[in-house]
Amino acid sequence: MRIFGLIMVILGALGAFVALGMDTSVPGGLSGRVENIGLLSRQSSGVIASGLLFMTGCILLGLAEVRDAVDRLGPVIVANAQRALPPVPQRSAPVGPVLSLNTTQPDAPATPTAADPAFSKTCPDCGSISMGLAKMCRRCGHQYSAQPALPKAGSILVGSRVRHPSFGEGEIEAVDGETATVRFDGREKTEPMNTAYLTFVKGA
Repeated sequence: MRIFGLIMVILGALGAFVALGMDTSVPGGLSGRVENIGLLSRQSSGVIASGLLFMTGCILLGLAEVRDAVDRLGPVIVANAQRALPPVPQRSAPVGPVLSLNTTQPDAPATPTAADPAFSKTCPDCGSISMGLAKMCRRCGHQYSAQPALPKAGSILVGSRVRHPSFGEGEIEAVDGETATVRFDGREKTEPMNTAYLTFVKGA
């Protein structure tokens, strides 16, 4: 690239020198010599072509210099850059106590709801459900009477009279764990019931 650029610079300079040295006049009549338009045009074209050739050669020489500079200084720049980069510090594990991210709270005790059979009662007049601790139905004003709770499984006796919120009163015919088989009044078939839904009937 450098050789081609140098050749083009020399040719461009020689061409411009030759073009500018051209004689563009011709002999003419009484006034002596006159300028010829054709020769002037040829001289102008030669100067332009020589100038372009000269500029192209200069560009090639400049590119050759840049390439040589990169080849010469590139490894030095890379080595200095790697040496100038500071080492990346390694983070060590924390020495102090580590805070736990576990924010799980202990399970809170379940809150009784009106839908829970162990904490609810059904009004015999209007059928609305009230809290187990309620003394009066909020819908119709019925006064609830205190009823003894049904004993736990294993202490329920066959033949006991119980009341269910939906099926009414009946008699226990069999007990299996927390399930009692009850024959309700007015029904031919017995029904298996969870003891949590049953209450003893006074005087039974």
